[in-house]
Amino acid sequence: MRFFAGLANWAERASIRIGDAASWLLLAVAGAGIAVLLLRHLLGSGEVGMPPAYVWCTALVMLAGSGVALKTDIDDIFLFRFLSPNARSVLLVGAGLGIVLPWALLLDLFAGSLSLAAPGLIGEPSGLLESLWWRLAIDVGALALGLEALGLFSQGLAGLMRLRPRQA
Repeated sequence: MRFFAGLANWAERASIRIGDAASWLLLAVAGAGIAVLLLRHLLGSGEVGMPPAYVWCTALVMLAGSGVALKTDIDDIFLFRFLSPNARSVLLVGAGLGIVLPWALLLDLFAGSLSLAAPGLIGEPSGLLESLWWRLAIDVGALALGLEALGLFSQGLAGLMRLRPRQA
């Protein structure tokens, strides 16, 4: 049982570090994307592809913020006050694997380098989405989202392992 307790503590510490690094990486990518878009718009070289890019950047910021909120003060989230510790852990595992990880794949599939392999999904890319740098930034954001998903998953798994009934 000491092994499981040690593994649970290690997984929780690792998930917080991975998740925080991923959240900061997401915020940096999203902030850089928004700054580039605003500069291009202010300098008069706005394109048709800008509104989808704003949507992607905003989504990255929202997901990064929610990831930080889920990992830092999970007891302060109003919904979690009514859940048992076991239900909280299951919710974290489900959020990591069922929401954040698929969103990372969809993000890369529709706007990152994976969209080059399946151009029929988004139609003809226009404006900023044709830029190799934009696709690379989206790839980094999708990787950070994947790390965020692993952090949420491992934190939930650590909570489930900690709640295992002790056997004599």
